[in-house]
This record gives sequence, C-alpha cells and structure tokens, in this order.
Amino acid sequence: MNAAKENTFRALRDEELLVTSFWCRFGWHTWTKYREPELVREGIYKLTIQERRCGSCNVANRRVLNKD
Repeated sequence: MNAAKENTFRALRDEELLVTSFWCRFGWHTWTKYREPELVREGIYKLTIQERRCGSCNVANRRVLNKD
C-alpha cells in the first residue's frame, strides 16, 4: 500500500499521518497559505492568530498578529 492510501486510512481512524516528503525530516516543509485570522482567548489575553500547515506531514505553524 502506498503512503497516500495509508494516510487516508489513518485520517479516518484519527491517527497521526505518515510523512510523505523526504524534506520534512530536515524541517523543510511545503506550507499552505495562512488561514483567516481568528480571535482566541488564552488566559487573560485575547490573541489574533493565523495558522498554516505542511501539505506533506500536517505539522502546524501559527503566528500571533495581535495580543491584547
């Protein structure tokens, strides 16, 4: 079974996906575009954040736009 089929089954079972890109092991990811900003409350702060994910290994990266 190839990695794409295996990842489909893993996603349906809510398991962690396999890395499908060789470069992800070295930290070189193929990032998607940032999502729309969203307001999140963490402790006493209100954060405006954006998130993006790697298209191959699904690692998340987020940036804080505003901290009130």
